[in-house]
Amino acid sequence: MLVPALGFSETQPSLVIAQSDKESIPYSWFDACQQKITGSSQHILKKIFSDLNINLRVAAKTITGPDSIKDIVKAAEQGKLDFIYGVGGGDLSYLGLTANSVPAVIFERGLIYSAELGVANSLSDFSHKKGILIGTTKQSMPRSIAKVLKPYALDLEVYTSLDKALEQLSNQQVDYVIDNRYSIKLAAIKHGIKDNFNYLTLEALQTAVYIAVPIGSAKEKYFPLIDKKITQMRTTGYEEHIHSRYLNLWSEVGNCDTTLN
Repeated sequence: MLVPALGFSETQPSLVIAQSDKESIPYSWFDACQQKITGSSQHILKKIFSDLNINLRVAAKTITGPDSIKDIVKAAEQGKLDFIYGVGGGDLSYLGLTANSVPAVIFERGLIYSAELGVANSLSDFSHKKGILIGTTKQSMPRSIAKVLKPYALDLEVYTSLDKALEQLSNQQVDYVIDNRYSIKLAAIKHGIKDNFNYLTLEALQTAVYIAVPIGSAKEKYFPLIDKKITQMRTTGYEEHIHSRYLNLWSEVGNCDTTLN
């Protein structure tokens, strides 16, 4: 997942990007055509802060590597960043952070399966059935996902290509495919299989990320306002609209490679 870190100051507002090896369409991805990080997540965050009269810009600097979150936290402690986006909720004191209460973005996963299987209500309906999980370039299942799926005795392979996975689904070589909800929606339309397959939301696999500040930061006073803006965007459908808009933008990129190398 691409994890943007938010930072602003009165003199030089910035949005610093921390890169990883997995694109997260439509939330965030590297657009090789324009040579920049783009996506609905960045758009929504900019909108939130703009409405609070805090301007953000995309900085040229990137933070990469396994210690990127530590580097970001260190930058915040040094006063170089005022806000950090892309952290989990709950008790973040071990990172020296405190988070807002409403998820800034919820990364949704789901399962697409043949309508011939009937209506599925949970993962239990797919026990011992063969399926594909779309994973990272390492073709390995994240531990957090493996832990959730283990009780269901799923027969799963990890693929990096959703297109190839849906081809197998169309050819009845597998019974289901698990991936990002928006990616599945777009790919199903692209492959012309939308009407022949059902979709099941997997709430247990959803990932919520929050905005955080260093413990004791004066910027924490913005959290009630940020939470209010996020809630408004979610309840009015604005957030869904932006996700769909960027999903369409990604689908129209053309021949440019939009994956991170």
